[in-house]
Amino acid sequence: MSIIYEALKKAEIKSVKKGTNNKKKFFLGIIFALIVIIGFSFFIKIKQKPPTSLPLNVNKKHKKKVPFKEKKYPQNELLLEGIVYDKGKPLAIINGKVFKEGDKINKLEIKKIDNNSVQLIDSQGDRTITLTF
Repeated sequence: MSIIYEALKKAEIKSVKKGTNNKKKFFLGIIFALIVIIGFSFFIKIKQKPPTSLPLNVNKKHKKKVPFKEKKYPQNELLLEGIVYDKGKPLAIINGKVFKEGDKINKLEIKKIDNNSVQLIDSQGDRTITLTF
């Protein structure tokens, strides 16, 4: 019985060694495949060179710089230029500046901002102005 037992042990040891050998080959194959993929992608990036010349419609000599001109508003005139309407925090653009409800402009307080209008009230509360588009 000991001869059979020894033969089984030898066969088991050989199969375990072969299994680890297969695992090593598998992992080496994966590493080799990754190296090939990375090398190929690197080679493609080297081949893609950026253009050396500018596109035809862009010419540095004919580029015009447009100076910024701040818009002038008459002193006591209010111009509603836009509304950013959000139920929680609506905003109004008046004379190029952004205001929210409760802010003051030219001694007038912004009472309410709607979808297309802004209600202003003076400090005494006796005059209400509505700005619309």
